[in-house]
Amino acid sequence: MGFNFLSENTEVYRVPPSVIADYQQKTLLKGIQIATAGYFPEALGHNLKRDAIDDMVVIYCTAGKGYSKYENKTWEIQAGDMLHCWKGIPHRYFADKTNPWTIFWFHLQGKEIESLLKVAELGPRNPVLSIGISPIIISLFREILDVMKSGYHYQNAIYISALARQILSTEIYLHQKVNLQ
Repeated sequence: MGFNFLSENTEVYRVPPSVIADYQQKTLLKGIQIATAGYFPEALGHNLKRDAIDDMVVIYCTAGKGYSKYENKTWEIQAGDMLHCWKGIPHRYFADKTNPWTIFWFHLQGKEIESLLKVAELGPRNPVLSIGISPIIISLFREILDVMKSGYHYQNAIYISALARQILSTEIYLHQKVNLQ
């Protein structure tokens, strides 16, 4: 098996640091702001180990599987799971070697993210929500990527910030709905 997580279908969009710094001063973007977003289909060889970073990383697995490690614990991430890597905390995540994950993901900054995720009792020691495959969440991620592809305008940033909030809110709702069944 080869290394293909940066295949021709991979998408990665980064907001330049100077633009992020400017947007952090804007009232409408202080709560949630996307710094980077992407899509990795069948991400064979995807393996990241990070020291603490300033972003919250959210990964939505839509096929295959992967893993996340924090301290001495390992979580298996399967299709329909959302992984949250908390800002300021070292973390590692990687694709399975025989059934690599397909993931949508983003890096978020903002003052409201942790409060929102704590509604679902998420934290560094409880980073995964199982929500199933959601066409709504997939379409929201697709929209974020399409908008980011078109440029880093303030109006685009407001829109994708709202979409990120919608993803997090939908994730919380779907998790609660799955657990009540």
